[in-house]
Amino acid sequence: MHPNTAQNTVTVPEGVDAELLAKVLNNPEMAALLTPLAKTMK
Repeated sequence: MHPNTAQNTVTVPEGVDAELLAKVLNNPEMAALLTPLAKTMK
């Protein structure tokens, strides 16, 4: 049997390279830079 795994899906806007976006979001340094920015946008 295969374990149940939840998949996160995101709709990527037209004109955005999904593979490049995934690389950026998986980079811990970029996450550290984007987190404070995202908090200021709430």
